[in-house]
Amino acid sequence: MRYSKVLMTGFVVVMIAALTLTSAGAQVELPPVGEVEPQDALIEVDALVVPVSPINGAFVYTRKPVFTFLKNHDAVAYRVQVREFGSATVLYTFTGKGVCTAYVCSLQPDTALEFAGAADAGDYEWHVAYRVGTMWSVYSPWKRFYVLAKRFNSTFDLNFKNWIQWEGYWYWSDAKGWLWTLGDADRFNSMYYKYYFPNFDYTVRMKRKISDPGTNTVVVWGHPSPSHTLQYWDDGYYIGYTNNQHFKVWKYEDGVYESLVYIDEDVPVNPYGWNEVRVVGIYPYLDFWLNGVYLGYITLTEFPEGFYLGFDMYSYGVVGDKFFVDWAKAVVPDLSAAMVHDPSMELGK
Repeated sequence: MRYSKVLMTGFVVVMIAALTLTSAGAQVELPPVGEVEPQDALIEVDALVVPVSPINGAFVYTRKPVFTFLKNHDAVAYRVQVREFGSATVLYTFTGKGVCTAYVCSLQPDTALEFAGAADAGDYEWHVAYRVGTMWSVYSPWKRFYVLAKRFNSTFDLNFKNWIQWEGYWYWSDAKGWLWTLGDADRFNSMYYKYYFPNFDYTVRMKRKISDPGTNTVVVWGHPSPSHTLQYWDDGYYIGYTNNQHFKVWKYEDGVYESLVYIDEDVPVNPYGWNEVRVVGIYPYLDFWLNGVYLGYITLTEFPEGFYLGFDMYSYGVVGDKFFVDWAKAVVPDLSAAMVHDPSMELGK
């Protein structure tokens, strides 16, 4: 699959706004129930009910979001509609009494939405109306939100579900429980996970059979398309190692290469054996571990242009030089981890 950057453009714009609203840089803060001002008088039928959450491009980590709005004390029912952002077609309408406290009510429809990243899905908006007697109010303004995957744990023992081959030829060994490739000479070969992870704690266990200088990497904050001759992603941060015990970080932005980190001594590589590359991304920081050893971090100076995770290898055409991936896992991290960074551990300065 090759996705355009049409969705990405809107996603990035709203994400920038959302990420700047909290010190951890993750999602919109919603007011505690105790801080919601109660109504002084009953709402008229032609008044609008006020959405509380999710709003302003908030991240929702479930396919069945809970929609919360200010309570109308005369209302006997509420109705929520959801559509893809900017679409004229309503995906579903859900009506119910709502679960209410003193000042707010909520509805949780039973229709599952799609995670962001899957065929340009995951970008939604909603509005709400209420009924007094037999009369329905007008709907509130539309409010935008994103539905995001919270985790994955791909062992590759039973399948390679949700992983998409981008370039090169990849194979699945059900007997061994891993993915592997021989690579294409003087080319990158990669796969990516089909859903977006704007914030992530991502680890991949991998090994390279023969090549010393060939890079073995994870790719984060990436977007593969459009294709390039050498088969690297159009956008993304590459983090990995070589069997000759080097650690490297670089990026492509609109297909243009930029080296960010290069370490060629005291790198805890297990040559030709299994190595675990871990990266935690909470904008503007990327933190790196190799085989459990913390190596440091970099600070981004501009917002990433992609949100896919993947893994990759570069081949020099050595015969029989297989690259293996044993497992890959990711989870949305504790966002407080982005708040404190030791300046002495910053790399690439």
